[in-house]
Amino acid sequence: SKPQDVMAMNVYLWPTGFELEAYKKIFTDSNMWRAYANSILYTASSTILILITSVLGAYPLSVPELRGRKFVVAFVLLPMYFGGGLVPYYMVLKGIHMLNTFWVFIFPLMMSVYNMILVRSYVESMPESLFEAAKIDGATDLTVFFRLVLPLAKPILMTIGLFVAVNQWNS
Repeated sequence: SKPQDVMAMNVYLWPTGFELEAYKKIFTDSNMWRAYANSILYTASSTILILITSVLGAYPLSVPELRGRKFVVAFVLLPMYFGGGLVPYYMVLKGIHMLNTFWVFIFPLMMSVYNMILVRSYVESMPESLFEAAKIDGATDLTVFFRLVLPLAKPILMTIGLFVAVNQWNS
């Protein structure tokens, strides 16, 4: 619509007239392209880091033989349910000099307990016989993780990746 019609509040459902000036302005503005590049960089890097930390935190907690597993799960669940609040969160970010930096969008959200629980539940739903067969064949924990768990966890990782990417893009 024409800017005059928009400012006069004459545009409701259908545009009035045909105007491409706004699109021309957007495509010629270098700040817009820099903003898109920043958004893509934030989204891609944080999605990758959140997926890595989620799967690396979830796999050990899915192993029943891990000592102190219940304590660690309770330790990470408690802050998920009871947050400290917005003002203390801001004070912490200010105290570690993270305000107005690239990393303020990535590091504080890098460890998502909710995503870790999703991945842990998915890994726990895998048949125990797969892990036993791999151990009998001489696989170490790292081999089981990289050659068994990661390939089988692609669906949950793609789902979480989509959730995180959309959330990071929106923020």
